[in-house]
Amino acid sequence: MEKYRGLIHEITNAVNNEDMKGESFLELFDKVHSIFYEEGHTDSIHALSNLTLLSLSGNSALSNSTFDVKRSKIIDMDKNNDYIPVCTRQIFQKYYTPQEINQLHFWGKADRDGYGCEKNKILSRYLTIIKKEIIL
Repeated sequence: MEKYRGLIHEITNAVNNEDMKGESFLELFDKVHSIFYEEGHTDSIHALSNLTLLSLSGNSALSNSTFDVKRSKIIDMDKNNDYIPVCTRQIFQKYYTPQEINQLHFWGKADRDGYGCEKNKILSRYLTIIKKEIIL
């Protein structure tokens, strides 16, 4: 907790600053967001291994939240009987992550790798039909 004292102070100031917006907000957002990603893996934010299928309104509701917040919103959407594709639901259930390395509150390398392997396994069945292969 000590190592985040400065950041907590910045967040507190931001919450109390009604005029905070734009570049200042994005800088603070990036600092906070980087804590929830494994070191060196923030570049995967816009990669296929980090994308899920949702309606426009569902995707907007999740926006740039952390995995834990997104998971909570997905559960709420599910309770409201919103349409959530099976694979998207399984991602937020950590279905593709081996139990012994599961980090429930974060989306990390093990999650991306597990999801990627499953996606490749399913895609390879279809690509075999048209005589193509997955190139990593």
